Amino acid sequence: MKALLATGWSFMRVLRVGMGIAALIFAFKDHDYILGIAGGLLLTMGVMNIGCCGVNGCSVNTRSAKKSSAKNGEEEIAFEEVV
Repeated sequence: MKALLATGWSFMRVLRVGMGIAALIFAFKDHDYILGIAGGLLLTMGVMNIGCCGVNGCSVNTRSAKKSSAKNGEEEIAFEEVV
C-alpha cells in the first residue's frame, strides 16, 4: 500500500486528486451530496491510481510486434477485408 501511494504519480493522477479535493470542499460548503459523491469518487480514483477500466486499462500495448519471416528483410503485410 505504501508503494502504491509513493510511486506512479502522473499528471492525470495529480489532476484527479486535486479535482476530488476541490469537489469535496465545494460539496461541504454548499451541502451538496451529489457533488460530494463525485468528489469522493475522484479522490479515490486518484489515490488508488485507478480509472478508465483499472490501471492501464486504456493504454496502448507497449510490447513490440513479432517480426514476420519474410524474404529479403521485408515485412509481410496482412490485409483484412472489411464488409
